[in-house]
Amino acid sequence: PYSTKLTWARQEMFILFWHCLLLNKFFLDWGIAKGKLTNVTYPITYYLHEGRKDPPQIGMVHLGIFILCYLSASRDFAVTLNYKFDKKPQIDIQNQNISYADFFIVTIVKLICDSHPRLHPARECCLTILSNITPYIRSLSSSTSSHLIKLFNFITKPSFLFANDVNYRYSFFLLESFNNILQYQYSGNKNLVYAIIRNKSAFMKLSRLTVDDVTITSPSKDVVSRGVEGVEGAVGEGGGGDEGGEGGIGEQHTAEAGMSPPQEQLLPQEPKNKVNLQDHPPEEQPKFVPTKEWLESWHKQLPLSTIVRFLKAVKPKIKAMVTYSAEDEAKILDYLENNTIVGLLPLPHPIIVRGFLPNSHALNWFHSYMWGVIFLKNLTGTTFLDTKIQLFVVYIAPKK
Repeated sequence: PYSTKLTWARQEMFILFWHCLLLNKFFLDWGIAKGKLTNVTYPITYYLHEGRKDPPQIGMVHLGIFILCYLSASRDFAVTLNYKFDKKPQIDIQNQNISYADFFIVTIVKLICDSHPRLHPARECCLTILSNITPYIRSLSSSTSSHLIKLFNFITKPSFLFANDVNYRYSFFLLESFNNILQYQYSGNKNLVYAIIRNKSAFMKLSRLTVDDVTITSPSKDVVSRGVEGVEGAVGEGGGGDEGGEGGIGEQHTAEAGMSPPQEQLLPQEPKNKVNLQDHPPEEQPKFVPTKEWLESWHKQLPLSTIVRFLKAVKPKIKAMVTYSAEDEAKILDYLENNTIVGLLPLPHPIIVRGFLPNSHALNWFHSYMWGVIFLKNLTGTTFLDTKIQLFVVYIAPKK
């Protein structure tokens, strides 16, 4: 981005970089040793931010998410995100004195909260990236901290949690990210710690959540039902079959997490023939109804104890400093920066790294996407004439 010469080969570069990561186990180590990873991370993150709402670029955005998920499993990669950000952010980060981690995390939050519905199945993959890198991230800006709190409020709303039987999983990953900050990077992240304190009521409300907190009448437009959407997206710049692997490739990162994704999320649906929806109305899916037993099966396992214990420990001291004046925030931030929480929290939990483990579904999706890109770049030639290649189905996007 912002180069003096425009290039149309960014999809090919994503594919080449992905091949290098998977086929050469020394490639990532070489990139870290040469200090080149930030040069790669920035354009990938930039294109994810720019293409998150553009249907023709959904395939490329998916591939970019999988690349970042693969990279996030490396401790050295996460540490490099603490370098000072020396590019033009082009996102709504107010403080200009930021790191690559700020740009990276804000983009991930936007992918989860403000993206095309066909990217919603990749939300868990994005949250896995956050949980992988947060044990090593220092000095998040106040703007990035606000984005993380907004993300927490978004995924812990009862209307979102109770929309289906899998949305609750997102809160596990984000709470784990907050715990990583408190346990391993407390001293350098006063802005995020202060944001958690200011949002105390939301954490306490989650700890007391009951099925009576919401009555779901109809799912919100921004809430995606469980499962994989069919292959009905447009094929343009994003290549062919970009929907085929949404459920499979984006969920494989949980292999080491002890929480396996639902089977129906792993299997991409086959493309269907076009039908007249007026003649064949779709059958209504049964609405999910949360029960007390279902809630208790996962609510008691939420990793909330560390945050709740911290909030209860600092509440009296913070309350004593509040004078309802303009200096309150500065005094609290100074206290958080110079205070220690040794002895206040439980013993640090082990750092959990969830690696990206591609399977047959992931590889099938990737091959379909790759050949889709090749096909679209050769529409005017004779490469595919008089052939019987049946790798993907092409749908033409309606003109805007």
